[in-house]
Amino acid sequence: MLMAVIGGSSTLLYAHRDRSPGKDFRDFLTEFFPWSEEPTSTISPSEAAKIIYHVFRNPLAHNLGTHLRPHPTTPLVKVKRLARANRAGGPTEKTIERLEREPRPEKLSASVVVRPGDATVLFVEPLYWGIRVALSRLLLDGAKMAKAQHFLAKIT
Repeated sequence: MLMAVIGGSSTLLYAHRDRSPGKDFRDFLTEFFPWSEEPTSTISPSEAAKIIYHVFRNPLAHNLGTHLRPHPTTPLVKVKRLARANRAGGPTEKTIERLEREPRPEKLSASVVVRPGDATVLFVEPLYWGIRVALSRLLLDGAKMAKAQHFLAKIT
Protein backbone atom coordinates (compact mmCIF):
# COMPACT_ATOMS: atom_id res chain seq x y z
CA MET A 1 0.00 0.00 0.00
CA LEU A 2 2.85 2.38 0.78
CA MET A 3 4.35 1.73 -2.65
CA ALA A 4 0.98 2.65 -4.21
CA VAL A 5 0.88 5.89 -2.19
CA ILE A 6 4.37 6.81 -3.36
CA GLY A 7 3.56 5.87 -6.97
CA GLY A 8 0.28 7.77 -7.08
CA SER A 9 1.71 10.85 -5.37
CA SER A 10 4.73 10.89 -7.64
CA THR A 11 2.53 10.68 -10.74
CA LEU A 12 -0.37 12.99 -9.86
CA LEU A 13 1.13 15.51 -7.46
CA TYR A 14 4.87 15.51 -8.02
CA ALA A 15 5.60 14.94 -11.71
CA HIS A 16 2.28 15.45 -13.54
CA ARG A 17 3.83 14.86 -16.93
CA ASP A 18 4.22 11.94 -19.28
CA ARG A 19 7.67 10.71 -18.25
CA SER A 20 9.15 7.60 -16.82
CA PRO A 21 7.05 6.53 -13.83
CA GLY A 22 10.10 4.95 -12.25
CA LYS A 23 12.09 8.17 -12.48
CA ASP A 24 9.22 10.20 -11.00
CA PHE A 25 8.85 7.68 -8.16
CA ARG A 26 12.56 7.84 -7.36
CA ASP A 27 12.83 11.62 -7.77
CA PHE A 28 9.86 12.22 -5.45
CA LEU A 29 11.49 10.10 -2.75
CA THR A 30 14.89 11.68 -3.27
CA GLU A 31 13.53 15.23 -3.09
CA PHE A 32 10.85 15.02 -0.36
CA PHE A 33 11.58 12.02 1.88
CA PRO A 34 13.23 13.11 5.17
CA TRP A 35 16.54 11.37 4.49
CA SER A 36 18.44 13.73 6.79
CA GLU A 37 16.56 12.22 9.74
CA GLU A 38 17.66 8.65 9.06
CA PRO A 39 19.57 7.34 12.10
CA THR A 40 22.28 5.85 9.87
CA SER A 41 23.17 6.75 6.33
CA THR A 42 24.76 3.68 4.80
CA ILE A 43 23.52 4.66 1.33
CA SER A 44 22.66 7.92 -0.43
CA PRO A 45 19.05 9.13 -0.80
CA SER A 46 19.11 8.48 -4.55
CA GLU A 47 20.44 4.95 -4.01
CA ALA A 48 17.82 4.29 -1.30
CA ALA A 49 15.06 5.53 -3.64
CA LYS A 50 16.42 3.29 -6.40
CA ILE A 51 16.39 0.27 -4.06
CA ILE A 52 12.84 1.00 -2.87
CA TYR A 53 11.70 1.22 -6.48
CA HIS A 54 13.57 -1.69 -8.06
CA VAL A 55 13.87 -4.13 -5.17
CA PHE A 56 10.61 -3.55 -3.29
CA ARG A 57 8.05 -1.71 -5.44
CA ASN A 58 8.51 -3.43 -8.80
CA PRO A 59 8.38 -7.04 -7.54
CA LEU A 60 5.24 -6.24 -5.53
CA ALA A 61 3.56 -4.47 -8.44
CA HIS A 62 4.55 -6.88 -11.20
CA ASN A 63 5.64 -10.29 -9.88
CA LEU A 64 3.58 -11.05 -6.74
CA GLY A 65 6.60 -10.20 -4.62
CA THR A 66 9.09 -12.48 -6.31
CA HIS A 67 12.41 -11.18 -7.55
CA LEU A 68 12.65 -12.29 -11.16
CA ARG A 69 15.07 -9.59 -12.26
CA PRO A 70 18.65 -9.25 -11.03
CA HIS A 71 18.16 -5.95 -9.13
CA PRO A 72 18.64 -7.22 -5.58
CA THR A 73 22.31 -6.77 -4.84
CA THR A 74 22.22 -9.11 -1.88
CA PRO A 75 21.09 -12.74 -1.75
CA LEU A 76 18.09 -11.97 0.47
CA VAL A 77 15.42 -9.29 0.35
CA LYS A 78 13.40 -8.75 3.54
CA VAL A 79 10.54 -6.53 4.67
CA LYS A 80 10.51 -6.05 8.44
CA ARG A 81 8.22 -4.32 10.87
CA LEU A 82 8.33 -3.62 14.57
CA ALA A 83 7.18 -6.53 16.70
CA ARG A 84 5.12 -6.21 19.86
CA ALA A 85 6.53 -7.66 23.05
CA ASN A 86 3.94 -10.46 22.96
CA ARG A 87 4.61 -10.99 19.23
CA ALA A 88 1.03 -10.06 18.36
CA GLY A 89 0.61 -8.89 14.79
CA GLY A 90 0.76 -5.28 13.71
CA PRO A 91 1.61 -2.09 15.52
CA THR A 92 -0.59 -0.86 18.34
CA GLU A 93 -2.83 2.19 17.89
CA LYS A 94 -0.46 4.12 20.18
CA THR A 95 2.50 3.21 17.94
CA ILE A 96 0.62 4.33 14.83
CA GLU A 97 -0.31 7.64 16.49
CA ARG A 98 3.36 8.17 17.38
CA LEU A 99 4.34 7.47 13.75
CA GLU A 100 1.92 10.14 12.57
CA ARG A 101 3.76 12.96 14.29
CA GLU A 102 6.91 14.87 13.54
CA PRO A 103 9.71 14.83 14.50
CA ARG A 104 10.86 11.28 13.98
CA PRO A 105 9.76 9.17 16.95
CA GLU A 106 12.74 8.42 19.17
CA LYS A 107 12.07 4.67 19.28
CA LEU A 108 12.10 4.50 15.50
CA SER A 109 15.74 3.54 15.35
CA ALA A 110 15.92 1.60 12.09
CA SER A 111 16.76 3.21 8.79
CA VAL A 112 14.23 2.76 5.99
CA VAL A 113 16.54 0.71 3.77
CA VAL A 114 19.54 -1.21 5.00
CA ARG A 115 21.85 -3.15 2.78
CA PRO A 116 24.09 -5.26 4.96
CA GLY A 117 26.17 -7.91 3.27
CA ASP A 118 23.60 -10.71 3.37
CA ALA A 119 20.24 -8.96 2.88
CA THR A 120 18.54 -5.82 1.61
CA VAL A 121 15.98 -4.88 4.25
CA LEU A 122 13.04 -2.47 4.15
CA PHE A 123 11.64 -1.37 7.51
CA VAL A 124 7.92 -0.59 7.24
CA GLU A 125 7.45 1.84 10.14
CA PRO A 126 10.22 4.27 9.14
CA LEU A 127 8.91 4.16 5.56
CA TYR A 128 5.38 4.92 6.79
CA TRP A 129 6.59 7.83 8.91
CA GLY A 130 8.81 9.18 6.13
CA ILE A 131 6.09 8.99 3.48
CA ARG A 132 3.77 11.00 5.72
CA VAL A 133 6.49 13.65 6.09
CA ALA A 134 7.29 13.58 2.36
CA LEU A 135 3.64 14.11 1.44
CA SER A 136 3.35 16.97 3.92
CA ARG A 137 6.43 18.60 2.40
CA LEU A 138 5.11 18.09 -1.13
CA LEU A 139 1.68 19.53 -0.26
CA LEU A 140 3.35 22.61 1.25
CA ASP A 141 5.35 23.23 -1.95
CA GLY A 142 3.27 25.95 -3.63
CA ALA A 143 4.91 25.65 -7.03
CA LYS A 144 4.43 21.86 -7.18
CA MET A 145 0.81 22.15 -6.04
CA ALA A 146 0.03 24.84 -8.64
CA LYS A 147 1.40 22.52 -11.35
CA ALA A 148 -0.54 19.59 -9.89
CA GLN A 149 -3.75 21.62 -9.86
CA HIS A 150 -3.22 22.58 -13.51
CA PHE A 151 -2.46 18.96 -14.45
CA LEU A 152 -5.46 17.55 -12.56
CA ALA A 153 -7.80 20.12 -14.13
CA LYS A 154 -6.77 18.85 -17.59
CA ILE A 155 -7.47 15.20 -16.84
CA THR A 156 -10.79 15.54 -15.01
